Amino acid sequence: MLRRLLVNLLVFGLLALCFGCLFQSAPYQDVRSFDLGRAVKVDTPMVVRVGSFDVARLYGTRFIYRMGEHEVVADEYNRWIQLPQVLVEQYLRLAFGGEGVSRSSDSTVEIAGDILVFEFDLVESQAHLLVDLVLSRDEEISRFREEITVSFDQGGTTPERLAAAMNQ
Repeated sequence: MLRRLLVNLLVFGLLALCFGCLFQSAPYQDVRSFDLGRAVKVDTPMVVRVGSFDVARLYGTRFIYRMGEHEVVADEYNRWIQLPQVLVEQYLRLAFGGEGVSRSSDSTVEIAGDILVFEFDLVESQAHLLVDLVLSRDEEISRFREEITVSFDQGGTTPERLAAAMNQ
């Protein structure tokens, strides 16, 4: 009797599971990948070397949306093609011409840092990038915080426009 009850419960559970999957209303959605776009070349009289950047653990490859003061949402379908620190390092290397570029000066500056914020605020309609930068030049080290905030149209919150806002 107990065995028959367990079999009936198992069959009922499997049927419920199958019907749930068949009548699910969520459509299939492709995972889309984005990067920061092409860097604008910056002409400097010195060699700029790009060191390593670290990023807060929250900011992986998924788009992160701030929905309010204490609410953060990770987008499962729109992602960065690489981790934010790799995107920033690559962008800076392309902007400053990479290493080994001949310059008129022998002076070299190294830039590195910690990415503290790399997210989109959908309430304020802004893209936020907050970085603690470390500049090293001839045994001198300078530290400062750089915050970049770019506003975007509330009606323009497509993933393409959000990624473009982060590139500004």
